[in-house]
Amino acid sequence: MKLKNRIFNQVRVMTWIIILLNLVEFSWLSFAAVKFGPIYRDFGLDSSPEKEFIFNYGPLVFPFVGFIAASTLIFSEMFYKRWMRWILTILFMLLFVHVLYELLSGLIGQISVSSR
Repeated sequence: MKLKNRIFNQVRVMTWIIILLNLVEFSWLSFAAVKFGPIYRDFGLDSSPEKEFIFNYGPLVFPFVGFIAASTLIFSEMFYKRWMRWILTILFMLLFVHVLYELLSGLIGQISVSSR
């Protein structure tokens, strides 16, 4: 019981909000990988090996990455300086933006070509 109280007391509220957002965004990426995969295959869009990895393993990997992000942020808040939380948050957000770009890039390109 003392360890539980120690963890909650050492981690700030802002960090808990960031952790919750990381879990939600990576879970959403898992959902998006499941939904966008068949769309890419039905349209016959060219997909890079990176997109194939996202579509094939994303539903399993992204919640795990969200859990890793959350636990890393908790440990960085407890054992390291406060600036480490912001560096890790930026890195995980860049990963989220990169994967989201990979998911949407082929669809946006296909929509712009078909509207001409």
